[in-house]
Amino acid sequence: MKTPFPILGAALAPIHGIAAQQPGSGGDIRGLHDALAIPAAGAGMAWLWWAVPVAVCGLGLCSWWLAARKLGRQTDAPGPADVARATLSRADAERLAAGGDPALAAVLLQAALRSYLQARCELPAEARTAHELAEVLQAEAFGEPSLLRRFAPQVIRLLHACDDAVYAQQPIGAAEWGEFSATVDQLIDARERELAGAAR
Repeated sequence: MKTPFPILGAALAPIHGIAAQQPGSGGDIRGLHDALAIPAAGAGMAWLWWAVPVAVCGLGLCSWWLAARKLGRQTDAPGPADVARATLSRADAERLAAGGDPALAAVLLQAALRSYLQARCELPAEARTAHELAEVLQAEAFGEPSLLRRFAPQVIRLLHACDDAVYAQQPIGAAEWGEFSATVDQLIDARERELAGAAR
């Protein structure tokens, strides 16, 4: 094959040779169709047979990992008893600290009690005033009736004493504070034992 451009002629020579070798081609390039034919689509898509299962397995592993992380966060979250006891510890520390605020200590003491009653005894403790909550405690039993009989009088005294400390600036005395703190702690223990026994 002659061409005025030697380099182009050298490049086209192999193609011309292929065309010339095709039976009945007569030296034309009709035979190039078979020589340069594109492979069937199925042959080039064989990777899908392993890529799709791998992708599905990867998505499954990601879903499992996310669910495990969510379950771990839920398992590690502190329960109502832990939250109440942590707040109670803050209340004790505030009262004993040099320069501590007696009113803030009373707020924390009452918050520990109210949060636990709301979460574990199903009482509307956080949205009621001390007087309203005292009426609820006197009218309704939570858990076993013995639990109400044991703790309702001390809890009512605690609520009123905390209100006096916050609004009337009458700090809770050391002996009374110790009694109230022990009442909250004992109430938590008693209720947790009841719940654990009911779950068995």
